[in-house]
Amino acid sequence: MKRITLLLIASILLGACKNSTTENGDTEGTKTDSVAVEKTTENIQPADLIQEKDVNQLNEAQKQVQLLLESCVEKNYAVAGETIMYRGADEKRMGNDNFDVNNAKELGTVKTTCDVLTEWLGASKDYEFVSYKADTIGTEIQYEVEVMFKNKKLGMNRHFFYYKNTGAGLLLFNML
Repeated sequence: MKRITLLLIASILLGACKNSTTENGDTEGTKTDSVAVEKTTENIQPADLIQEKDVNQLNEAQKQVQLLLESCVEKNYAVAGETIMYRGADEKRMGNDNFDVNNAKELGTVKTTCDVLTEWLGASKDYEFVSYKADTIGTEIQYEVEVMFKNKKLGMNRHFFYYKNTGAGLLLFNML
């Protein structure tokens, strides 16, 4: 009896979902009134994931993560460098400035960061902003943005992006 009930529920849910087929035969799910179906195409590109996000629904720290992801996918290292806190030998700039991509060493750091983020996106079929919190540490406010990357084959990976407000704006100082 339980098996029949489960089969009935599954068939109702499948019947409620309308799928469209792309030119290459892949199926893309669409939203119905009560059921959201994930895309099942295997050839989703990082740029496709980025374009689907509505930045109007994000807070300032989440918008910074989104901007960083977009700039990395587009290989716009100048913009990416402007969103990442400088971590180098110049103590005057530490914690107060962003990376300068006109400096080859700093550009290398930005590219490496972008490579990691593009890899996270490339292994994913979707991502979403899960949580956000702001903590006061001493006199500084630190922001934590949790992003869940839904992997194509491995399930889900959660990554955290940490930002601080600086003279150069809201800058990423760590990601895990």
